[in-house]
Amino acid sequence: YPGGESHGQAIARVAGFLADLPTRWARRRVMLIGHLATYRGLEHVINGRTVRDLVEAEFEWRAEGWQYRLDDGGMR
Repeated sequence: YPGGESHGQAIARVAGFLADLPTRWARRRVMLIGHLATYRGLEHVINGRTVRDLVEAEFEWRAEGWQYRLDDGGMR
């Protein structure tokens, strides 16, 4: 959107949140509710997908959602 956050900026914002998450919620289950940018940020940081790949890929909704795991030593 004009004047809004770019894909890269949104993904960086999610990455910052993920980096901070273990400092507050180590070894705890956390539910994260977001939108497409949140999904893309998770996929980028945890699964290593490129921003370009995520933006170009067709998004498929999953009613059951997604599960991600952050290990003590980092993201997985």
